Amino acid sequence: MSWLIFGSGGHAAVIVDLLAVLKAGRIIGLLDDDPRRRGHLVGGYNVIGTIAQAKEFSGKYHVTDAVIAVGQNTARHRLGLLAQEAGLVCLPLVHPSAVMSSHVGMSEGCVVMAHATVQADVHLHPWCIVNTGACVDHGCCLQRGVHVGPGAVLAGNVMVGEFALIGAGAVVIPNVNIGAGAVVGAGAVVIRDVPVGATVVGCPARALPGRTGEAPAG
Repeated sequence: MSWLIFGSGGHAAVIVDLLAVLKAGRIIGLLDDDPRRRGHLVGGYNVIGTIAQAKEFSGKYHVTDAVIAVGQNTARHRLGLLAQEAGLVCLPLVHPSAVMSSHVGMSEGCVVMAHATVQADVHLHPWCIVNTGACVDHGCCLQRGVHVGPGAVLAGNVMVGEFALIGAGAVVIPNVNIGAGAVVGAGAVVIRDVPVGATVVGCPARALPGRTGEAPAG
């Protein structure tokens, strides 16, 4: 198995470590459209080209798989589709230290990081991240492109709309709905539904003025 990594920032460095821990095969290199990143080393691997060159590199080096190592939600989804168009497979990845129920549904491009916990009857739609030490409890549903930040806790039966971001250390109580494109600020405690496109902060979490609107297209 061989890999291309889309992205070259901090999240990409964590993905490099994850693939090493999994002994998942050979990393060919990283792709990034920022010309200033060309030739940079991330975790010992070079940024070898741009996203548009994915198909070229997959053919040249017989690459079969890709990881979308970008934290921004809509960008991760967009790049995942480009990887698939290049003939690459984006397998779900789970760190061996994560605690995973055997009754979790995981889709393409999902990543569960070190020491995260994902409990029974959780469904992770495509391109979700459950980051370091996060907890997603029973019956939660994360729509495409959701990012649950480090140390965040989703209690039972939380529904999270596509491309929403749950910030580091945030807590969402059971049976709450988080709207598509919403942002839950770091350390917030969410005790009621969050509207589509809203940004909420604080304990208890309240919406910031002017931070509501449509969900992002994707």
